[in-house]
Amino acid sequence: MNIDVIALGSLGRKESARFIREFIEFPKRLYAGDPHWLPWFDADLRLILEKRHPFFLTGSAEFFLAREDGAPIGRIMVLDIPAYRREHGSDQAFFYFFDFLAEDAAQSLAAAAEAWTASRGLTVLEGPFLFGGTSGTGLLVEGFDSSPPMTMMLYNRPFVVDIYTALGFIRGY
Repeated sequence: MNIDVIALGSLGRKESARFIREFIEFPKRLYAGDPHWLPWFDADLRLILEKRHPFFLTGSAEFFLAREDGAPIGRIMVLDIPAYRREHGSDQAFFYFFDFLAEDAAQSLAAAAEAWTASRGLTVLEGPFLFGGTSGTGLLVEGFDSSPPMTMMLYNRPFVVDIYTALGFIRGY
């Protein structure tokens, strides 16, 4: 099994267009038929991926896509929010859009996110932190089939909780 993890920031224009398309479409395949998940609006997600969102006036991010045999098997976004770090005296980065087919993809993406975090001199990686922080933070650990879905609402399948634990992420609150 050969997993390649690609950073959007390392790609040229043509490759970036494919990356953005795959980053947007991957969770639609992953959650196809799941009535408890709703996708982000493509236009909103494209605004973030193309770094045209106001967040990028003061913050930075990298996007990673894991591929196996050329096909997407996972994605993650890692954010550095300097204003948050200054306000809270922290050295942390945040992650979001962490979706994957299996643990090996999750491990590869987490390693890339941790390396990006370390390359910025940061020592803590926290998440999932919903983009902008206004739509919640965390991981769904129960009630997977109890609430009606809403766009931009965090959702994951039950197996994801065990993978987060295996990756060393701990429940913060």
